[in-house]
Amino acid sequence: MKIKSYILLTVILIFSIAIPSCSDKPKIPSSGFLDLVKYENGLFYAWGWAADKEDGAPVEKVMIYIDEKWIGDARLGLDRPGVATEMMNPNWLKSGWELSVPISLEKRIHRVYALSLNKQGQRLRLHHEMDIEVK
Repeated sequence: MKIKSYILLTVILIFSIAIPSCSDKPKIPSSGFLDLVKYENGLFYAWGWAADKEDGAPVEKVMIYIDEKWIGDARLGLDRPGVATEMMNPNWLKSGWELSVPISLEKRIHRVYALSLNKQGQRLRLHHEMDIEVK
């Protein structure tokens, strides 16, 4: 009887060490979308939303890239009531972001994407990469 109890206790201890508790779960990264990009007269504009599933909005940072090159950090905290309503999360009201920056782009098609950074330092590539054609 003592041997069975010892084995059971050993198994319980092994599982309690090997399996993390609920509080040790990895943080779910941010969510978001690149809604619009445009380039006119040397001015690049991008607009979208990003929110953290646990911490709400705004996120820590949204970084915009063109052709794998960082071009700037977006202004955060813009009202996006549609996002908050659609996602059924009032903490996402201030999830809007935008970037407006003068930049010279070659005449060709360029790939644009955005990364969000949450308060824990996790990065997430936002949905909907876009191509922009400079003529």
